[in-house]
Amino acid sequence: MAKHFYPGVLYPADADGLFGVFVPNVNVMASGSSADEALADAAEILQEYCDNLADKGEVPEPPAQIGEIDLDGGQIVMLPVLMPAEQARLNIMMDATLVKRIDAVAPNRSAFLSAAARAHLALMRAEMTEQGKAAKSSRKRARLAEA
Repeated sequence: MAKHFYPGVLYPADADGLFGVFVPNVNVMASGSSADEALADAAEILQEYCDNLADKGEVPEPPAQIGEIDLDGGQIVMLPVLMPAEQARLNIMMDATLVKRIDAVAPNRSAFLSAAARAHLALMRAEMTEQGKAAKSSRKRARLAEA
């Protein structure tokens, strides 16, 4: 996969303490309680958008031109996206019944398996993020208890 960068606009925290990131290529606003959370949310949305297009055999539009983006009080950030560079042929073993179940619901087995792998990886990434937050919270509680 090749890494590409798409521009976004990071906005400072609003009255509710939420930071925002507008992604022009997908016309969506991501948010988070910190700038890092908002950026991660925006990058995940953009990655899912590009993955969905790839699964359909479509190519995402090129990144928006920075000079054409209305900043409206925000600042430009660059969001990473992994684009499929080339397809890799796999020879895998799988339960025959499972293959039949996939074929019954998916017109393209390869696209189905790619989408399933991406979904599982996103789930694993979310679980790791939650585990990281829990560990950070635990360390913070330990420091407060020591004080």
